[in-house]
Amino acid sequence: MCGRFALYETPEKIKDHFGLDDVPYLPPNYNIPPGTAILGLTNFENALTFMFFRWGFIPHWSRARQTGYRMINARMEGVWEKPSFRSAIKYRRCLIPASGFYEWKKTGSANQPYFIRLSDSGLFAMAGIWETWEDKASQEVIDSCAVLTTEAGGVVRDIHDRMPLIIDPSGYSAWLDSRVQSKKDLNILEISAEKLQAWPVSLQVNSPENNRAELIDPAA
Repeated sequence: MCGRFALYETPEKIKDHFGLDDVPYLPPNYNIPPGTAILGLTNFENALTFMFFRWGFIPHWSRARQTGYRMINARMEGVWEKPSFRSAIKYRRCLIPASGFYEWKKTGSANQPYFIRLSDSGLFAMAGIWETWEDKASQEVIDSCAVLTTEAGGVVRDIHDRMPLIIDPSGYSAWLDSRVQSKKDLNILEISAEKLQAWPVSLQVNSPENNRAELIDPAA
């Protein structure tokens, strides 16, 4: 799964990486929890466009927004068949920029957090899906998303059995192509898990109230 991640790149780096004309300033965030408004990228009128999504997927037919607190991830293996996700995976795929993500390893009675990033410290994009939900009573509209996960590989395999699906930059356009609406036709180009590195970090990351650069430092 993916329950926390970080994004601390400059707007210039994000623009250059994705080929965007503009991107809003985002303060560095070293501990992004579910329920947060996060940056996402999708195609709108054949142009790559940034949006903000609430992290926690709310199906359009849901009666309550609380559903999203349970649906921060979607398993890639079953997303095409799940009633909650099958429309979004066809028509509303997105990219979620990240500098790294956290995962917790069970060690006896404790859970040790690890920070995981590309070995070249580069910006990357997690695969996501999104949906628009409207509160029928208040007419409030929420765009929400889920991070897609896959079987863990590389160093992550020793920490957890799941990890985010990370799209290779050469596969961004294919992933976002809304004309492709079937599992067999979608060509998913992933970054090799062998390019990831990981190290244990402080237990302070367990609290979403903690948000500073030192959170990603190796644990003493």
